Amino acid sequence: MKDRGETLGWTAVDVRDSCVRMLRVRGADGSLPAGPEGRFLADSLMRAAASFGANHGAYRIFCLDPEAGPLLEVSGFRREGRAFAQDLGEIVHVTKGPGG
Repeated sequence: MKDRGETLGWTAVDVRDSCVRMLRVRGADGSLPAGPEGRFLADSLMRAAASFGANHGAYRIFCLDPEAGPLLEVSGFRREGRAFAQDLGEIVHVTKGPGG
């Protein structure tokens, strides 16, 4: 994620079994900032990952990053074992494809 050319952070994602998984969430320096800055970064990257997942057939999103997961509870994520999860429909508007 960039703002005016400055890298703010990144997330590594994959889509598996109709779920998008955020594997890592980090700031530009490789760490996850504390406090409001970290929550903003995690939330922004989660929304980008959710959009990506929705465009690739996912219906749920999981955060597997143990540092970022708790920051996403404010966005409605719930702990499920070692991950934090949310239905994509709570984050992005998911529509069926043409004719569906």
